[in-house]
Amino acid sequence: MASNRDIRRQFSLFAELLQLHEQDEKLAGILSGTAYRIRRIDEPLTELPKAELEALKFRPEINAIIKELKTTGTIAALDELVQLTPAGLFDMMRIKGLGG
Repeated sequence: MASNRDIRRQFSLFAELLQLHEQDEKLAGILSGTAYRIRRIDEPLTELPKAELEALKFRPEINAIIKELKTTGTIAALDELVQLTPAGLFDMMRIKGLGG
């Protein structure tokens, strides 16, 4: 199962790629905010029962993504965006001041 740190990284990357590809800016903002909130959660999100996950009051979009991570281990929409993104762009995204 993915650790909260892994989930934060995936959510941050997902948000960046949504913005880069000019798709669903609302979801990008939600993902960024959730990535920040996850920093304060000690229990692994993918191991929480549904009731405890709902008690954290994440938006429905986030609950669906966490459920997908629990069942498949990946986020299909993120995987699609990664495939659409040229490999060299990931290196550029990590350069301080340019993308990271």
